[in-house]
Amino acid sequence: MSTPNGEQPPHIQPTYAPPPPQYAPPQPQPSAPKGLAVTALVIGIVAFLLGLVPVLGIILGLTGVVFGIVALAMKQPRAFALTGLILAALALITSCFTTAGLGAAVESVAKESAASQGAEQSGAEPSESATTAPEPEEEAPPAPRERLTLDEGWSAAADEYGFSAVVTGYVSNNSDKAITNYVQITFDTYDAAGANLGTCLANTNTIDANGKWKFEAHCFDAIDEIAEVRFKEITGF
Repeated sequence: MSTPNGEQPPHIQPTYAPPPPQYAPPQPQPSAPKGLAVTALVIGIVAFLLGLVPVLGIILGLTGVVFGIVALAMKQPRAFALTGLILAALALITSCFTTAGLGAAVESVAKESAASQGAEQSGAEPSESATTAPEPEEEAPPAPRERLTLDEGWSAAADEYGFSAVVTGYVSNNSDKAITNYVQITFDTYDAAGANLGTCLANTNTIDANGKWKFEAHCFDAIDEIAEVRFKEITGF
């Protein structure tokens, strides 16, 4: 084959399409850190198994809860962190109840021991109050007796005229000194309705020491009106 000018064309090398570009395989993404999450899970499992142990379960439970919360906050594997957190929380609650029960039992035993020791000491060494006889109570002094008193057995009856009433009886001088001035005894009279009618009285000037006065107190009301006579008072000096 020749060109129009009669020259041979130069040798032409065949051309080929370039191969398609090669794609590099995707590089594996670095895995998220999970050390705290795994730690929380391990501590949670151990705490759950030892939750019935007083105090130790509380320490492990608190540690697991802290690690679980921190792992969740740092977005570490949620399953590990959450599982460890739940197990640690259950262990913490269980250990709190166990510790409280143990403390109550220890306190009860201590009280019973103290009570038994006190009973033994009281039995071995009698107290002073047990060996000392109680002192007898002092008798109260008798109330002072009045100087002038009305003896029992006084009575009221119609006078000799049958118009009014007269009260008779005895007054005692309870002192060692004679009365030489004035003594008066008074009674009140009442009708059937309980209304006061008047007064019955008698007086004297002398009553011997430790002596008696026989009195006749005359009333000033009609005998048919008087329903009751009551002693009122004795005055003297």
